[in-house]
Amino acid sequence: MDRAKDYIRRALAGIPNSAYKNRLRSELADHLALLASDLEAAGYAPEEAQAEALRQMGDAETLNEDYRAEWLRQPESRRWDLILMIYGCLLAGVCAAVVYVPLMLLWVPYTGWLSHTPAWIADAALCLCAMVPNALLLRRVFRGREKRRALMISGLLLTWCVGLGALLLGIRLFMPSYSQIVFHTAGGLQTLKWFTWPYLAGTLAGTLLTGWLFSGKKRAEE
Repeated sequence: MDRAKDYIRRALAGIPNSAYKNRLRSELADHLALLASDLEAAGYAPEEAQAEALRQMGDAETLNEDYRAEWLRQPESRRWDLILMIYGCLLAGVCAAVVYVPLMLLWVPYTGWLSHTPAWIADAALCLCAMVPNALLLRRVFRGREKRRALMISGLLLTWCVGLGALLLGIRLFMPSYSQIVFHTAGGLQTLKWFTWPYLAGTLAGTLLTGWLFSGKKRAEE
């Protein structure tokens, strides 16, 4: 049965775990078992019957192309696309958090190493550290998709919305005194100015541009 399992594995490669994949796996296993049983009844030895059944089933990679095309037309595939985008949000959050704390320590007004650097540079660095790993992940998981650019941009826009919501919630919960600084300029104090129109417009434009650039070229194997 190892050859049959390997055949089924190759035929279903790249299809996420789902009711659709479970149904295909069951149908393939049943069909192979029935073919092998009929061949044995016709006089084939068990191993020969299995080999002939696999031959009659056709090339596993060809079946895989048909199954993957059909998967994209299943309602489950839309839910799976959303799950992949949420994974991208989580990756972006982790990458942003890794950069955020050191950046804040360096940016302490008048004492931090970056205190005299324009705030938009730190804003851009934080945004890029979140969006670029996310774009690379989405580029990978949506490879070969006809609407890959739209899917990638949608995933990055979801991250943008979730990121702004998370920043706002974090500021309100953990830094109530700092919220006056991030929403307004306080006495010319150098700091990161989130939730201002220039920041929102700049990060939104950067998000769209990142999605456009990273989805622009398909790799040779796609």
